[in-house]
Amino acid sequence: MKKQKLNFSVFCLSAITALGIFTACSANSSSDAQSSSSISNSVSETSTLSETETITAKYMPAPGDYRNASDGESTTITISPYDDTHFKFKISSAFLQPSEGEYSYTHETFCGEQIASFENPNDTVAVYKNELYDISFDCSDYGRIHLSGLDEATTLGSSFGNSEILHIN
Repeated sequence: MKKQKLNFSVFCLSAITALGIFTACSANSSSDAQSSSSISNSVSETSTLSETETITAKYMPAPGDYRNASDGESTTITISPYDDTHFKFKISSAFLQPSEGEYSYTHETFCGEQIASFENPNDTVAVYKNELYDISFDCSDYGRIHLSGLDEATTLGSSFGNSEILHIN
């Protein structure tokens, strides 16, 4: 019997000790919770004031190659993503040229990698401007880009199509 009382006493002492620790922890947690509550309130008030709305262009072209082509000649606009209102582009051409009885493609870059931008989220036209060019990319027709402002790139026409989107072979 004494053995059972001893075990019960040890159990009660452990429970009281644990309860005391739990009470101390919950008291600290309560004050910590109040502190973190006031910190999170001040953070949320600050973050609410400093949040800015991001603009996403509705007519952002899909990445890939947009081409206009005729027999043995093509001009390509290569598009890659940059951010919600800008895209990277490169404009180049390829044409077949005879060389010693054979034909090979000659490549020419009209405009190396640059960045075009939409000024407003509902704009259909993105622009790129520098000292030489004001290039416009009309992206209103999904899978196509209508280019203006770079005459040497539009000798085959100003409409460029992405064959993967338009399923053109």
